[in-house]
Amino acid sequence: MKIGYKCEKCGYETDEGLSLCPKCSTDEENESTYSKFKSLLGNSIEAASLAGSEFIEKHPKIKEHAKRVSEGVSSKYEETGAKKHVDTIKTKSGEKLDVVSGQAMYELVEERLSLQDRYNDLLAIKLHEALERIAELEKKLLELNSKKE
Repeated sequence: MKIGYKCEKCGYETDEGLSLCPKCSTDEENESTYSKFKSLLGNSIEAASLAGSEFIEKHPKIKEHAKRVSEGVSSKYEETGAKKHVDTIKTKSGEKLDVVSGQAMYELVEERLSLQDRYNDLLAIKLHEALERIAELEKKLLELNSKKE
């Protein structure tokens, strides 16, 4: 065994002529096997789904039966009240998430700011009307003072 060669992956000294040490070559084989399996599995799922869809389209009785089963499950889901309970849980959890996230507080602040804007607008209108009346009264007062003199 001649030392002096290094593994291309980790730099570990290897036997003469080996590009990868035993550990790295095993890892590479495992990675390769895993990626092949993953690719094969992904392709198999797509193929099975496509084949299933084509099979159902070619057999209308199976398609009709699947539709009836689906409708039956859906109606039982509603009849048992499970849908109502799921919707309630969904609503309540949504409300709690809003509280936790501050959404409820944000909406409350937004509502209060809107109310404050309306109040400020009303106050500005009333102030403008009062100032106009004061200006008219001052004008009349000046006219009365000028007539007395």
